[in-house]
Amino acid sequence: MRREFTSSVTAKFITECDQIFTENANRADKDGAITPENFQLNLKNPIIAESFHNIEYADKLGFDVRNLYKYDRYYSNKDPELIGGDVFRIIVPLDDEYSFDARTVKRQ
Repeated sequence: MRREFTSSVTAKFITECDQIFTENANRADKDGAITPENFQLNLKNPIIAESFHNIEYADKLGFDVRNLYKYDRYYSNKDPELIGGDVFRIIVPLDDEYSFDARTVKRQ
């Protein structure tokens, strides 16, 4: 429900030791950084999105931005980067030393 088929950009999901990086084609309304404060919902396929929400395959529209900012604090104490444009990018920083999971698991 988020794929832009008019572009030949290949979607990417890359996991590295210090970050998760995604990239996907987009039909952008505006370019630049996206934060919970400046986020504006742009419904491209509202019926499909609502259907996926009803069968619990997707969150309610708009919750993903807020949840990324909320939960990334548990894994890196840093904000993720969401960058709008013709290619939409998300960079989620990770920090094993800070991570809540790392503090709850005893290291050997």
